[in-house]
Amino acid sequence: MRLFLLFFLLLTSDVLAQIRITDVPSRIGSIMTNNPAGTDVSSAGNTFQVTTDSIFIAHVTGNTLQAVSYNGISGGDESLAIYGLLDGGFVVRENVVNFSIYDSFGALITSISNSSNSEEGESISELAMDPNGKTIVFYTATIIQSGKKGSVARVVQGNKAVGFYYDDAREISTVEVSQNGELIGIINHRDGEDYQVQIFDRFGNEISTISFDREIKGVTFSDNGLNATVFSSGRVGVYTLKNANRIASTSFRGGNLIRAAFFPEENTIVGVLGDMNENRVQDMKIRAVNIKSRTIKEQPYREALMYSPVVDIMLVRDRAYSYRINGFSRELSIDITF
Repeated sequence: MRLFLLFFLLLTSDVLAQIRITDVPSRIGSIMTNNPAGTDVSSAGNTFQVTTDSIFIAHVTGNTLQAVSYNGISGGDESLAIYGLLDGGFVVRENVVNFSIYDSFGALITSISNSSNSEEGESISELAMDPNGKTIVFYTATIIQSGKKGSVARVVQGNKAVGFYYDDAREISTVEVSQNGELIGIINHRDGEDYQVQIFDRFGNEISTISFDREIKGVTFSDNGLNATVFSSGRVGVYTLKNANRIASTSFRGGNLIRAAFFPEENTIVGVLGDMNENRVQDMKIRAVNIKSRTIKEQPYREALMYSPVVDIMLVRDRAYSYRINGFSRELSIDITF
């Protein structure tokens, strides 16, 4: 019989003011949006200025790092997006299914088509990767073949993308890559069935599958590679990676979950709640749940922040009970006292 801890934890007034949230001024970036020609995109600490024939890359301080000649940009390409890497490299998506990968010097490494060649249609190709670009995944969330909706994912190996996932009956909701690039989580769904997370190593070898009875918003992985945290808009489950056993579960009421992560070093789940609308997040709260002591701490953050669909929101551990939130227009430092 599987054993797991199930907590329905209610927030009371004595849990407030036990979390300190501070801005990290040196990391404050500009407004982040999708980037049709002529707009700015902040990603991985850099700003990308797109014109009709060039991509200008600058630090958020305003200092120009480099200008890359690029003739593929079209003002009518609604699929155009730029995904930035920590070293200054970036990936450009254009024309629905095409990706071009550039190094930190602005040199083109490779161009790859992610087309499924389906005659019945497919969705715009998406990208998931870790901040350093160690693992880059291209995926098509919906492919229509023989009247059925399926999906496919490929991982970049050298100058090509190698298929490692295909399902002819389930669509992909999103794909997550662990911060160290070692793990890939594919969240998929099918009408009338539970959502699933299929977990692979960075080479595409399947490790386990987790089923969840609610719409899954995301999955995160512990730094030690032993746990996966699956979350919906109001619930979190923590699982062992090896055999998909649930070891903890808790409800997050009073807001919509944006991100959640489990930190085994402190036996603590940290969640970011807020209302996301038109690239803005408001009424944000940070909530921490210690699954060992069964205690909750919560702190609101009053300022509105900006975010971009092409920039991942990440919870990063600095030390015991001290974390950072990356991916908004400001980096936040979180200190928790239980």
